[in-house]
Amino acid sequence: MGVVLATAMLAGYGPVVDRWALLKPAHAWLNVFGFLSVVIATSLMHLAPTVAGSRIRPRMSAIVAIVALLVGAPVVALGFAFGSDLVARLGACFELTGALALAVHGVAVSRDRGRWTTDPRWHRMAAWSITAAPLWFVVAVTIAAGRILQLGAVPAAWSIDLLAAPLVLGWLVQVLIGSWTHLVPAIGPGDLATHAAQRGVLGRWATARLLLLNAGIVLVVAGQLSGVFALTAAGASGCLAAVVAALALLVVAAVATGRHGPQAIPVALSGGG
Repeated sequence: MGVVLATAMLAGYGPVVDRWALLKPAHAWLNVFGFLSVVIATSLMHLAPTVAGSRIRPRMSAIVAIVALLVGAPVVALGFAFGSDLVARLGACFELTGALALAVHGVAVSRDRGRWTTDPRWHRMAAWSITAAPLWFVVAVTIAAGRILQLGAVPAAWSIDLLAAPLVLGWLVQVLIGSWTHLVPAIGPGDLATHAAQRGVLGRWATARLLLLNAGIVLVVAGQLSGVFALTAAGASGCLAAVVAALALLVVAAVATGRHGPQAIPVALSGGG
């Protein structure tokens, strides 16, 4: 749906071009909340329990989250497309319900987590990232939905400036960091020694990096809401340092895979499963 709108706009299709002021927020909602966020949310239903070391089992919070998120963005988009405040606000309520249910699911999974006896920093980096990300998603959805509830289906109801930090850094980037922290040593190429080395690398400075990223997001949001540039600049610097550190450690872990990867198949075959 998002691609169709963008393609029609670029092709100069009259009805879309004439109403692009309202269809642009619809396009943004379909892409950000209808596509990216639904993909991430559904992936977390299996990944979050895996990272936490708890059972993957049906939860009412998961059902509510997925249904509400699947409905929310298209309904908001329809509200903008037809200029209906009522429809857009209904979709915003669905989206907010889905985000809250996803956070509840994350808390429930975290309570059932295993008690790890090895690699505590690696487990902490992956689990806390996966747990914190849905909370930032709630913040982002609250801002986006709140503007629709307050203003209705008008172009001003969409503001990427207010959403960028919690949505991109707190939600998308933090899920990515938590995911690769867990998955690279868990299912990536390499033997047992390689995976152990990767866990050590990817868990390095775990608490400091988590605090730097999340505190940075808080400062960015506070700076934007208060109009204090110093807060925004300080927060952005902290977030940048945390993301650069995560990427650098990922590269180091990948280099370890390149050095030891050829041993992976013989060791796996000789280990008997």
